[in-house]
Amino acid sequence: MLLNQMEKLRKRGHHITAFFKGDKESSVLPPWSEISVDKEVLVPTHELVEQYTKNCDLVVIGWIYQLLEFIGKDTKVFYWEQGHESLFGDIPNYAQIPSIRHSLEVCYQAGIPIVSVSSFVAKVLKARYSLDTPVITNGIDISLFKPKHHSTAAPPTILLVGSPSLRFKGFTDALNALEHVWNSGLRFQVKWICQHSTEHNTLFPITYIVQPRQEEIVEIYQQADLLLFTSWYEGFGLPPLEAMACGTPVVLTNSGGIQEYAVHNYNCLLHFPSDIQGLAKSVTEVLTDDLIKERLRINGRTTAEKFNYDQVIPELENYMRSML
Repeated sequence: MLLNQMEKLRKRGHHITAFFKGDKESSVLPPWSEISVDKEVLVPTHELVEQYTKNCDLVVIGWIYQLLEFIGKDTKVFYWEQGHESLFGDIPNYAQIPSIRHSLEVCYQAGIPIVSVSSFVAKVLKARYSLDTPVITNGIDISLFKPKHHSTAAPPTILLVGSPSLRFKGFTDALNALEHVWNSGLRFQVKWICQHSTEHNTLFPITYIVQPRQEEIVEIYQQADLLLFTSWYEGFGLPPLEAMACGTPVVLTNSGGIQEYAVHNYNCLLHFPSDIQGLAKSVTEVLTDDLIKERLRINGRTTAEKFNYDQVIPELENYMRSML
C-alpha cells in the first residue's frame, strides 16, 4: 500500500523519496516493484532513518516501531496503521507479551499522529490506547483490477491469497472447508497466491503461485471463479476488494476491517471466523448457483469503485497538507 501511495502521489506532482534500512546489498524498493520514485536512500542498519529525512516536508512511517526513531524530533511525521498481530492481541509467545505491550505503549503514546486504515482499527486504538484517529482506507486501481469475461473452466478455480505461514489468515479453516466441499462430490482446483509455497496434503489439487507480478495477480483474479478469504482478523483486508473489482465472487469471514466494504448477501457471503460448515456451504452455493454468482459479481464491482484511488489519494493528500 505504501508503494501504491508513492506512485499515485508522485503522479500528482509530489517529490517522493523512498527510505529503507538495510545492509549495503539491500535494494530500497522491492525487486518485484515496478514503481519509480524521485530518490532512493539506503540507510545503514546501525543508523537512524530520521537522520536522513531532514530535507523532507513530511515522512510517512511504514511500521509501528519506526516511530521510536522520531520521538522528540522536529520532523513532521505520521504513521498509517494497517494493523498487525500484536495490536490485535495475537502474541503466541507468552514470554514476549510484557515487553511487546510496553514497546507498543511507548510507540502509540509518543504523540506522533496516527491514521487508521479502517473504522475497526480506529476502534481498537481507541479501546487500547485512548487514541482518536482519522480513517483513511486503502485504495484500489479499478483501471487495473477490472472484470474480464472468461468461460468457467471444468473444474472451477478457487483462489486463496496470503502467506501460508501467517496463522491469523486462517488457511487451515479454508482447507478444511474445501475438504467438505470436495467430499460432497463437487470438483474444483485451487490456486494460491503466496510469498512462499508450503506443501499441503489435500484431496484436491493446489497450484502455488509465488510472488507474482501485479499484472499476473490481476489475471489470476479475473480467471478465478471464487475467492475464499478466511482471516480471523484484518486491519482492512485488501484481497476481497481486489477480487470484487475483478468481478470475482467472494466468500469470507467477518475479520473486522472488511466491514469497511463487505455486506453479506450483497457483495459477498460472510461468516464468522472458523465457521467451517458455513464457509463450505457458501462455496458450494457460489459454484453451483449462477444467480448468486452474478449478483456478487455486479455488486462487488460497484463496491470496489467506491475505493478507487482517484477518491482515496486526494483524501490522503488533504490530510498531509493539514500537517504542514
